[in-house]
Amino acid sequence: MNKRVKEIRKKLGLNQTKFAASLDIGQAAYSAIETGVARLTDKNINLICFKHRVNEEWLRYGKGEMFLNLSDDPNTDDEKKLIALFRRLVPEMKIFVLNKIRELVKNIEDSWIPSEKNNIVEKGEKLG
Repeated sequence: MNKRVKEIRKKLGLNQTKFAASLDIGQAAYSAIETGVARLTDKNINLICFKHRVNEEWLRYGKGEMFLNLSDDPNTDDEKKLIALFRRLVPEMKIFVLNKIRELVKNIEDSWIPSEKNNIVEKGEKLG
């Protein structure tokens, strides 16, 4: 998988420092991932896929295309339906739905956005 991470970075035209910054990690930590010294965690995979529109199947297993094709994104129709449904809700229900969305966003941010306590690269881990 580390070779595919490097391939993504090169395809995006980014050096290690800029790609690492996009993932909120240092260049040395990113280099350790790319060279296989550090393990690529699920959180790292989620960030790479989310921030760079990478196909997770390709990143994990080398299957399919490297990047998600936005024009083929099936979510666009679902998003339009969701917005149309939301517009028809009574005000109280809109408030309820918005509060649930805020909770969901916070949970996503807490699990995908790294903090100092929860580094992207788990220190001391090496690939076997």
